[in-house]
Amino acid sequence: MGSNPSYADTVVAQQIVNVAGHFAVKGVMGWPGLTASSQAVSILNQANIPIVSPARYNTLDTAPNLFHSIPSNETEGMLDATYAEQNLHAHTILVSYTLGDSSSLGLESGFMQQLKQDGVSDVLATPIAYASCTEQNATMNCEDNLFTPLLEKAMQVHPDLIVFTGNASDGNILLKSLARIALPSTPRVLGRGDLYQLADNSVFESPYIQHLFFTSFAYYEEESVMKMMKDYAASFDVGDSLPPVRAYGYSKPDNDVIFSYNAMLVLVASIDSLPSPVTPFSPSDVQQVLAQEQVPIIGAQQLQTMTFDNLHEPKNVGLLVLQVGSDESIQPFPTTVHS
Repeated sequence: MGSNPSYADTVVAQQIVNVAGHFAVKGVMGWPGLTASSQAVSILNQANIPIVSPARYNTLDTAPNLFHSIPSNETEGMLDATYAEQNLHAHTILVSYTLGDSSSLGLESGFMQQLKQDGVSDVLATPIAYASCTEQNATMNCEDNLFTPLLEKAMQVHPDLIVFTGNASDGNILLKSLARIALPSTPRVLGRGDLYQLADNSVFESPYIQHLFFTSFAYYEEESVMKMMKDYAASFDVGDSLPPVRAYGYSKPDNDVIFSYNAMLVLVASIDSLPSPVTPFSPSDVQQVLAQEQVPIIGAQQLQTMTFDNLHEPKNVGLLVLQVGSDESIQPFPTTVHS
C-alpha cells in the first residue's frame, strides 16, 4: 500500500495500525522498492507489528521490528571488494559513488572498509564523487559538461577496474562517457544489481558493455525463480482455461519482484514456524520467530535457508556475479560470494 514515500511516513503506516485493531494483521511486507522511513517503522514498532523489507538499505536502518530479505548495501560493497581482490585480481581501482544516493554511499563505504580491513598493500583504490546526472536540469548536457570531464580526470590513475555504485540511469551515462574518453586500455566495470535495468539501449553499442559486470542477490533464470512464476500463475490465474496463457506475465522479473517475493516468503515461513498450537497468535509472536528461525528464500543458489543476525540482516545469502552481453542478455558467472 502506498508507493509514495511521503504516504509511507505516516499515512499508510497509521492505516495499517488502525486496520490491525479490527483485523488479524500479524506483519507487514514492504515497502517494495522503497526503504521504509524511520517514521513509518516507528509507528508500526509502537504497535508491535513486524516488517519484512525487500528494499535496499544501509546498516543504520535498524529497528526492533524491522527485518530485511537482502543484506545491506555495506555488506554488498564488502562482498564486491572480496570479489575484486580474489577473483578479478584488481590492483588499481576507481570507486565512483553518487552524492545524495544513500545506497551508493553505503556500497562505497562497505567496499573501502573491506579493502582497509584486508590490509591489501598492492591495491590502490581511488574514490570519486559526483552528482547524479538524472537530477540535473534537463536542458543541460550533463554527460559532456559534468560527468565526462570528471571521469576523464579520474581515469588518469589508469585503473584496471572501475567499481560503480550508482543506479541504472547513471550506469548508462558512465558507459557512454567511457566511450568518449580515449584510453590506452579498457578497464572492467563492476556495478550493483540495479544494472539489470539499463534503461538506454544505446549503451549496448558501447565497447565497454563487454567489460560490464554487476553483482546481485538474485537472478531471474534461477530454477527457484521459475517456480515463483509458476506459483504466481497458479494462485492468480486459477480461472484461466487456456494453459498457454497461464503465465507470470513478465518474462524477466527484476530484483524488486524477487526480493519482495522473498520478503513475503520470510513472513509466511515465520508464521508457519510458530509453535503449535498458538491460537490466537500476536504480531509479537511473529517477531520472536523472525529473530530466531531459519527461513527459506530463493536467489543465487536455488532454494536457500537464511537466518538473521542481531541487526536483523540476513546471513548466508549468495551474491551472484553477472555479465551483460552485447545482445542484451545477462549471464551468470560460476563464482558466488557469500555473506
